[in-house]
Formats: sequence, structure tokens, C-alpha cells
Amino acid sequence: MRIREVDLGADRDRVLALLTASLPRHGGEPHWEWLYVRNPDGPARAWLAEDDAGEAVGVAAAFPRRVWIEGREHTCWNLGDFAIRPDHRSLGPAVRLQRAVVAAVSAGAVPFAWDHPRSNMMAIYKRIGVAETGRVVRWAKPLRIDDRFEALTRRIEPLGAGLAALGNLLLRTADLGRGGGGARAGRAEEIGPAFAALDERLAATWRVRVRRGPDYLRWRFFAHPGQRFELLTVGEGDALGGWAVLEVLERHVRLADLLCEPRAELEDGLLAGVLAAAREHRAATLSFPALDGSALAAVAARWGFRPRESSAFVVTAGPDARFRGLATDPREWYLTHGDRDV
Repeated sequence: MRIREVDLGADRDRVLALLTASLPRHGGEPHWEWLYVRNPDGPARAWLAEDDAGEAVGVAAAFPRRVWIEGREHTCWNLGDFAIRPDHRSLGPAVRLQRAVVAAVSAGAVPFAWDHPRSNMMAIYKRIGVAETGRVVRWAKPLRIDDRFEALTRRIEPLGAGLAALGNLLLRTADLGRGGGGARAGRAEEIGPAFAALDERLAATWRVRVRRGPDYLRWRFFAHPGQRFELLTVGEGDALGGWAVLEVLERHVRLADLLCEPRAELEDGLLAGVLAAAREHRAATLSFPALDGSALAAVAARWGFRPRESSAFVVTAGPDARFRGLATDPREWYLTHGDRDV
């Protein structure tokens, strides 16, 4: 077996066939063009594993992201699209493939790379000496009780429906006291210069954060070929104070991304708007993935979200010691669901 870097043009069809066959939810050609070619932060890099007959048996990818590191912009990698053909799914080929990606980082290709690996992927990372950096916790908040009591309400109508309505009202009322200090969030359609100004104004607020300029936001969320998102904003007067991106799923809404001035009145106004929008979609729950121990996790807890399951977060650092200490400390990160492999 040999490992080599992918030529995005010449190897496109072979790699795309491997990805679509090995990753059930891969979006095929539209996803490839969007993610590998049209990324505003740069084209993807990928590594291909081939057997002695030249057949493609595995692939691993790295997607460039511009990152604010202590207020300065650097290009790093978000790792993903790791796939091994079923007849080669032993630890050996997978380890060799991921070792090639990590070796590029170790050689200084980027300051660091991060990954949200599946549980079976951690065995590969451990074999190549990369430890778990932290845990991403899914914070969840119930918005309606209809789903949980659906069978009951059918049996004892109309009393059951009345009890469900009362439960929904109590859940809504519990959020009213948190308020928003006068700040009110509303839906937005345009992503303009104010979003760039906010991103740059908050460049050094967190020591490690993906840059969220207008070109990135338009591409990451509103040009996505397979998912649909909604945008909410909050501000004071004409000044943009924060925004949130919602992903509406079946009977569920996920807070996919947000950026807000770290002021309680703006954060609370934005979260109040998020909850109102989720309820308009009649969502049963709203979820809020956040890195354990982070500032975002504290916001989720303040708004009555409860921690649920968690998953691994892994950082691979390059040779520069200035970045290594920051990147491998989960307390230094600002991380949302939008920062995952897509």
C-alpha cells in the first residue's frame, strides 16, 4: 500500500466514488464541488491510500479555515471525510493514512488542525500518539412536551391535549424571565459589511476562533448544497451586536453557529430570539453543541439547557510551540457546531 496526496482534478472521480460508497450521508458531486473546490479559505487537500494494484482503498481530507489566533489571522485545517473501503478496514491502513495527514501538520503545513472524530477513529489517533483534546457536549432544552405525551393525549382527549398545552406554556414562561435587557433578535436575509466588522472587532476576544467573515458565512451555511439554515441578528441601534444560525431538522432545531458581543443583554436577546424561532417551527427540542468548560457552555447553562451526550475533539499541533500550547488547551477555543467537518 502507498499513501500519496490527491490531485483534486485528476483524482476527482476516484476519490468521489470512494467517498460516496463509504460515507452513507456524503452529498456526492454537489458536495464535492462546494467543499473541496469552492471553499473561500482555499481548496481542500486530501491523501489517498492505494493498494499494490493501484486501487483506491482509503482517503482522508483537510479543509482550510482562516483562524483568529490571539487576534492574528492564520490558515489552519479542519480534518474530515476519512473513509476506508470495507474490505480494507483493519487498523493498519487507517493508521498509515491518518499518519500522513498528521505528518503534514507536524512538518509545519499549518499551525494546527482539528477534528471531531467518530468514536472508532480515536483508536487510530491513539495509535499515532494524538490524545483527545476535549469533549464537545450537546446541550439540549425541551420546548414542547407533546412528543413525550403523544400516546397519553390520544387516549384521554381532550384532557390530554389540555395538559400538553399547559406544559408547553410552562416551558415558554420559564424563559420569559431571562429576557434580553431590551435587545431583540430578528430574522435577517443579507450578510453585509457589518458582519465583517463584528468578526474583526471580536478577533482577540477568544484566543482561538475560526474567522467568520461574510464570504465564509455565505459559503458555509447559505450555499450548502444539502442543508438549509436561518439567520437571526441582534444589535443596538444600527450596530450589529451578534448573529445566530439555526438548522431546522425534523421536530428539532440546532443552534449551528453564533457570534455575539460577550455582553449578557445581547447574548440573552439573541438566545430569546433563537428560542422564539425554534418554537415557531414547533420544534420539540433545541440543541446547542459546545466545548465542555467553554464560555458558550456557560451561556447554554444560564438559559436552562442541560448537558447530554458528548463526543471527542482532537487537535494536532505543528512544530511552533507558540501555537501548540494554545491549540491543545480546550479553554482557549471558541467552538460551535459550525466548526465541524461538513
